[in-house]
Amino acid sequence: MCGLFIDIFGALLIAFPDVPDLANKREMGALRSARDKMNNGSLDPRDSGFDEVKAILENSTPVETANEKPNPDYVKITKTSRSGLAAKESHESDVNLGDEYIEGHYQPAGHFAYSDFFRVSPVYEKIRERIENDETKVRSGGFMLLSIGFILQIFGTAM
Repeated sequence: MCGLFIDIFGALLIAFPDVPDLANKREMGALRSARDKMNNGSLDPRDSGFDEVKAILENSTPVETANEKPNPDYVKITKTSRSGLAAKESHESDVNLGDEYIEGHYQPAGHFAYSDFFRVSPVYEKIRERIENDETKVRSGGFMLLSIGFILQIFGTAM
C-alpha cells in the first residue's frame, strides 16, 4: 500500500510543472510570468520573476550600455525596439534601428533616463534554459518516486 502512495505522489510531481498555480511557487513559474509580462509591457521589481530576469541580465553582455548608472540596480525591464534620434546618433553602439531588445532601465537622473540594451534571443534562451532545468529537477524527482513506488509494490506482492 505504501508503494501506491509513493506512486501517486511521484505522478503528482511529474505533473507539477504543468499546473500554473503550483509552478508559480518555483523559479519556472516566476520566469514564465516575467517573460509574459515583458512581452505585454514591462517588468517591475514587485513583479514575480523580476529578480531572476535581473540576475540573467547582470550576467549577460549588453549590446549598448548606459554611460552613467545613477543607481546600480534596474528599476524596470522592458522588451522594446530602438528608434529615434538617440539611437541614430550612437556611433559606438551595435544597436540596429527597429530590432527588438530587452532594456534594463536605471532610476532616471533628472531629465535623463539611462538603460542597458540586450539582444532578445540570448536573454530568452537563458530564461528558457532555467525554466527547463527547474522542470527537469521536479520531473526527475517524480520519476524517481514513481520507480521506488513500483519496486515497493512488486516486493509487496511477491511477499
